[in-house]
Amino acid sequence: MWPNLESGYSVYRIFSGNDLISLRNRINTQVIDVLAKYDSEAYELLKNEEDPLSVYHKLGIRELHGSTWIKTNRILSEADTAWLENTSSIMALRNSFGSSKTSDEERLGRGNYYWRLTRPGAKADVGPMHRDAWFWQLNHEYGENMTGLQRVKVWVAIETAPGLNGLLVQPGSHLREDFEWEGIVSGGMKKPVLKTKVDPSSLTLLSPPPGQGVIFHDKLLHGGAVNEASRCRCSIEFTLLVPTNPPQ
Repeated sequence: MWPNLESGYSVYRIFSGNDLISLRNRINTQVIDVLAKYDSEAYELLKNEEDPLSVYHKLGIRELHGSTWIKTNRILSEADTAWLENTSSIMALRNSFGSSKTSDEERLGRGNYYWRLTRPGAKADVGPMHRDAWFWQLNHEYGENMTGLQRVKVWVAIETAPGLNGLLVQPGSHLREDFEWEGIVSGGMKKPVLKTKVDPSSLTLLSPPPGQGVIFHDKLLHGGAVNEASRCRCSIEFTLLVPTNPPQ
């Protein structure tokens, strides 16, 4: 399941049907639990919904959305992480790279699997174009010993609308050496800012159906696409640390 060498990414089915259903249910539970602590009004509106992800868009553009869904509130719990890492879907993915593990950028003592909700038309919900490698460079490898290892990013669709939302990538950009960027501090974290202007026509929108994911190179230029669908987009992502020279 390696990224395509030319484009820098490949699309695969990551989660089986049952694993996808269970993961979506666990994210739904986390949505309600977090809202109960951070946005009582939204909690009251959604607490009895069977599938909050499918109706979250009905809340509209709420000011509390950004402060509620900080990254730490979107990382799977310890119990859900343990469950996910024992699913046939994740075990098959990790085994395809030989010996691998999921990175722990937040230093929680477990792999970091974090999901994202992107509301219809909400530009603030999507991240700017960047390379993941820049985050690791700015944050001193997040404490990981990368000797003999390389990073592979995984982005998986949980709720998407074909052609209307998903992940934007610039094919082949992992091979470019002409990007200019700088690091800034935002929200107490060092983040990269791309200075090179990107031609929108050079970007490809990847919007695979739920359960399918994009596996891409650590240096591939990518970012969020403004959601043009009528419902929220939901995805989950994580970084695998895999051997630089995997066994054949």
